[in-house]
Amino acid sequence: MKNTEYPDNELLPEDEKIVLKPGGLNSVLFPKEEELKEKEQFGFTRTDALENAEMLLSFASENGIDLPTDIIRFIVEAKKMEQNGEWTVAGETNFWVAYKSVAQVIKPVSIDSIRASEEAKIKTPNLYQKLFRRKHKFSIVHKAVLRYSVLALIFMITLLILQIFAIIGSQLLTSIENSSALMKNEEERLTELILITENNTDNRSAILEKTNLEISIEKNTKEMNSSIELLLTWMRMADFLYTDETKKMEEDIQPAMLEADADMNFDALSQQFTIDKNIMAIQEAKSLIQILTLYILPLLYGLLGGFVFVLRSITFETRSFTYTKASNLKYGLRIHLGALAGLAIGLFWGDIERQNINFIESMGTALVAFLAGYSIEFVFRLVDQLIFSIGEKKEDKKPETANSQK
Repeated sequence: MKNTEYPDNELLPEDEKIVLKPGGLNSVLFPKEEELKEKEQFGFTRTDALENAEMLLSFASENGIDLPTDIIRFIVEAKKMEQNGEWTVAGETNFWVAYKSVAQVIKPVSIDSIRASEEAKIKTPNLYQKLFRRKHKFSIVHKAVLRYSVLALIFMITLLILQIFAIIGSQLLTSIENSSALMKNEEERLTELILITENNTDNRSAILEKTNLEISIEKNTKEMNSSIELLLTWMRMADFLYTDETKKMEEDIQPAMLEADADMNFDALSQQFTIDKNIMAIQEAKSLIQILTLYILPLLYGLLGGFVFVLRSITFETRSFTYTKASNLKYGLRIHLGALAGLAIGLFWGDIERQNINFIESMGTALVAFLAGYSIEFVFRLVDQLIFSIGEKKEDKKPETANSQK
């Protein structure tokens, strides 16, 4: 029986002839039931492929990419066949060949990266969209840029606050240590001058120097006490990290002062309490600064380096239309690696400095942690340098050991 629905069927070889069934040509070649099953199983049908091919063709045309005329014609013919429901074997074959050719020509751009840059039209706008008269949704890449930019800004502000906090504490500690060292030298000199003036009361230069030293010691004492008070205020911002030992000391000393005899020097007891409190505050401040500079700040600098790398990469991928939805997973892992690299630098910084690596000598912990977060290759290079440096030292020790045995 001659096939009236598909006149070209008689011209095909015997093994390519199509046996028609009730429901028409379209239901034989691509039955709706099979198409639905294919959609459910693979999430992809011929209709989706045709839509993707048109999108790739549109991208190539908009960006001035040359395509053979036959490829364009095959895709246009496929669209016409889809609309009419009259697909042919040759037409579908040509379509898939053309689809593959377009995908190869526009690489590394893909359908996923084009869709990631596409702003879908808003069908039912919400209150925010109505207020700002938005007609299109943010694209996937736009959302990614906003997300990573906001997170980078939050971590950068946190890093800045903690860095300023650490700098203030370090400067106060340095001021206290310098004042303490200066006062120690002045007190030693003052002791010598007291002995000199006691033996020779007419030594006016010694008397004058003694007077000046006493004034200087009093001034430095006030400055040091002021710095300690500021340090105690600075420490209150981190009270949650420590138990309040000062309150315990106050509770212990108050009964002692109340039960003391009348002959007891309360001023001396109070002064001893103040000294103990100041020593404790200085020790706690040193440990807090060490935690900040060796662990927390390097981690945040590594994290910031990771964010800088991600934002730079997204900028490049946005320009080249190569950002895809799968990039979120890649960049999420990259940020975590940056934080781990920064923390590793802080943990092993002492060992790194002791190896005398040339390109590390002029750098600080913060810079190295940032570079480690930005470039994992930098970390690998650093590890290689450490291994090489350790190996060289072991080789140098072997001849020394051999000579000592001789």
